[in-house]
Amino acid sequence: MAIDTDPSDFMVITPINKNKKSKSNIDYNEQLERVNQNRSIWCWDDTPHNTAKVGDYFGFLFYNNKVQIHIITAIKMPSERLASWSNNVGQGDRRVLELSDPFLEIDWDKWILIGGCKRCMGTYRTTNLQIYHIELYNYLRDHYERTI
Repeated sequence: MAIDTDPSDFMVITPINKNKKSKSNIDYNEQLERVNQNRSIWCWDDTPHNTAKVGDYFGFLFYNNKVQIHIITAIKMPSERLASWSNNVGQGDRRVLELSDPFLEIDWDKWILIGGCKRCMGTYRTTNLQIYHIELYNYLRDHYERTI
């Protein structure tokens, strides 16, 4: 999917657990399968308070490994959640974020060096990257501009 929106100054980050039986790992692998088999659109849950906005960066954080970066391209109502997500008790009120294809993968050491978070306990939206995480902001912006 082509990216047709300018990125914002914020990022939504969600951790993907290494445990293959964890919901985040199962759901992430389901996304990979959907995208690879059907050319479906990447999607994920919003933050607990539904704070994401179109244009925010979105990162799948694989602790001590990498962060895969997308752009949020659309936001859908909770009623449009995937049927398989019904097993995620307590998340039924979260909106659905539609994501671009990944445009950047950052290895863990680089992520930490440019100011990425070291820990992530659940999906959240960052503070303004341009103000509080300028190195990360510049890195993302530079790589984003290379993809358009």
